[in-house]
Amino acid sequence: MGAFAWSGFSDTSDYGTVHNPHDLAYLAGGSSSGLMAAIAVSDCDTALGGDQGSSIRILSAWCGIVELKPTHGLVPYTGMYPLDSTIDHVGPMAADLGTAGGVRSTIAGEELHEGVRLDSRQPRGVSSDDYQAEMSADTNVFTVGVLEEGFGWHAANSGVEPRVPSEIDSLETAGVTVQTLSGPAHRDTLQLFAAL
Repeated sequence: MGAFAWSGFSDTSDYGTVHNPHDLAYLAGGSSSGLMAAIAVSDCDTALGGDQGSSIRILSAWCGIVELKPTHGLVPYTGMYPLDSTIDHVGPMAADLGTAGGVRSTIAGEELHEGVRLDSRQPRGVSSDDYQAEMSADTNVFTVGVLEEGFGWHAANSGVEPRVPSEIDSLETAGVTVQTLSGPAHRDTLQLFAAL
């Protein structure tokens, strides 16, 4: 993984760059790079990653794997090295949605040992749902938001953005409700992040 878990690219590992398993000319993404690469080449079925600033989301997008970033606090943080308790998330990564959903069902919920809370960072009273059952539900119960300001960035990969409309059409054909949303401040996020 990236040194100190602080890289979105996979080029800061103490053991060398982690290449994208689909094309070694590209990076795997970060920060849990080795985990995602291992899943992509079927060395393991699943892994857990920390997501503070898109770490497991970058990996899934770059390597074509599934990740489920849970609602903040849904999964206990026990055993996870904290970066910041306000943004720490633990999420499952897997080659398919069913496996990721099953892992999330297993690890979600309040962690208690003999009635004692094991991690004070986790909110009280959170509980797990059967995510696999929810994923097998009729697709017309799902709504997907598409952020207008997520498109038209000069640094976007030219091969990705043109494919998005057809993928959105596929979702609608499958019965998913697609809703276009706008958040103008999204355009300012890079400058705001750099100002920190």
